[in-house]
Amino acid sequence: MAARAGCVELLEAILRDTNVRNGHVPRQELFGRPPGDWKKQLSMLSDRVVDLILEASIRGRSKCAAELTLKAGANPNLLMWMLGGSFNEHFSALSYSIREEQANLVKCLLDAEADPAGLEFEGRNKPLFEAMNRQYWETADLLLDRGAKFEGGNLPPDGRGFLGCFRDELAWIVESIGSLITLCPPETKPWFYQGNGQGGQYRGFMDGILWHDNLNALKKYEAKGLSTKLAAAELITALTAGSDDCVNYLLQKAGAPPSVYSRIRERYPAFGIEGGSIHPQSKDHDYPSETRVSQVNR
Repeated sequence: MAARAGCVELLEAILRDTNVRNGHVPRQELFGRPPGDWKKQLSMLSDRVVDLILEASIRGRSKCAAELTLKAGANPNLLMWMLGGSFNEHFSALSYSIREEQANLVKCLLDAEADPAGLEFEGRNKPLFEAMNRQYWETADLLLDRGAKFEGGNLPPDGRGFLGCFRDELAWIVESIGSLITLCPPETKPWFYQGNGQGGQYRGFMDGILWHDNLNALKKYEAKGLSTKLAAAELITALTAGSDDCVNYLLQKAGAPPSVYSRIRERYPAFGIEGGSIHPQSKDHDYPSETRVSQVNR
């Protein structure tokens, strides 16, 4: 409670005692689960007091409490777990802070020597993926400056579970468009799991850019190492979102013949039609800006 509320004096008193902060408090079994259920998952999480306080600080959105615990020796590379009714997702403290719109905690964790690439268990470079997905460009740039790379992730099982992609749609893209341009096989690109109420899906570094047709960001991060070679799932994301500017740019880079455009319109009739040519889409999105996120957090 002290961590969540940011009660500085109480936290300082707790953290001052070396034996207390380095002590261990066993995590409880999950409520409503059979005895021993998820025991392996729980065993991977730290039960050291100072780490538990850091986790509570991050979940409670308290920057001042997080700073205190990091100074007291909490692990900045803490593994965190999000268990929902339909999914089971792991995070580093860094990627969780970005996912939960706490941009102001990112620099605190990095300054405490958090690995900018996150943890192997969550998929390397998941923090960068989360920043790119939410269009937190300042955070993405900071992570890249600290050594993050457009690589890592984990491969979807059997190529399934891509955002908004059905098997018949993937098959159509591969057969109809893949015969005209070279599409990347899924296993050659990084993908990251995101849980949700329907179980979750896998997304790539380009998805957030494509979903909002942000051509400027696409070119900027391409220059910083982002691969712009298209996979079938990414093309579906872009076409579903009406991301005509980005699609046109990526198709031109892939050396697409004119017949690609007419073939795409067989399945996506609205593609590039407005005004008779490829047209810019709204760049508005519903993610909070980093500035606003920083203001609402302690």
